[in-house]
Amino acid sequence: NINQNNITGRLNWNGIYFHDSDSSTVMNNYIERTEKNQDGGGWKYLIDGNNSEGSIIKKDTMIYKINKNDFDGWNHSNMILRCEWSIVDSNYIDVELTAGSNFGIHDERNSDITNNYIKIWSDAWSEQEFIRSNNSGTYVNKIENNHLIADRHDRESWDGIRAYSNTIVKNNTIEGNYLGWAINVHDDCIVENNTISGYIDNDIIVVEGDSTIIRNNTVNSTGHGTGIRIHGKVYIHIYNNDFFNSGSGMFLEAYSSELYAYGNLFESNTGRGFYIHD
Repeated sequence: NINQNNITGRLNWNGIYFHDSDSSTVMNNYIERTEKNQDGGGWKYLIDGNNSEGSIIKKDTMIYKINKNDFDGWNHSNMILRCEWSIVDSNYIDVELTAGSNFGIHDERNSDITNNYIKIWSDAWSEQEFIRSNNSGTYVNKIENNHLIADRHDRESWDGIRAYSNTIVKNNTIEGNYLGWAINVHDDCIVENNTISGYIDNDIIVVEGDSTIIRNNTVNSTGHGTGIRIHGKVYIHIYNNDFFNSGSGMFLEAYSSELYAYGNLFESNTGRGFYIHD
């Protein structure tokens, strides 16, 4: 067990590292990186629990603040918290990053990610996601009750939640300006009761797999992004969602897909609702 430790300093590679350590408990730790990890050569972590199935990572605080006016070097390639088939619950993450290829929580597979608070400031492009959850086999994992805040105000920077298959994405709050997409799911997922708000220019919910359900979500967008985008997928059910867009984004755009949409509410300045292509 790794509990109730205070770890601060440069922490160039890891704050807490527990590879190949199944059924560990990492709880109530405070971890703060105080300098840019400018060195290249690989990923850097505040908590790294790769290949440690059945572990609990709970109520830990992860801080990484920088001088935003200090352009001497970069701090790219960060996975703030890395896990695998674990319970990741009630953690607090507040970080600032100045270069791309970053993740807030990176799940190698099948973790339940719940009740976490993640706030990220970034001025970088490239691949950056608040939560990425991979999946293997038929296990159904959940991403629920997380609060994500994108603290960026002048260009698209971070994407929200990506889940690959067999995942329930439920009751999450995603807010902030200049998000990329908010939720991206693949096969056999359920996206329900999420609240999304802010200026979003890219697609808000993206479906890249079959047999997925999008229901009971509330979106308030001031940007130009399409509410839901689907490309070449089947058995997609979209119902009882409320989308309010004061920008110019349409509700739904689908290409060569089989979908069932009913009971949705969409209000927009553009007059564009459904746009279906063969």
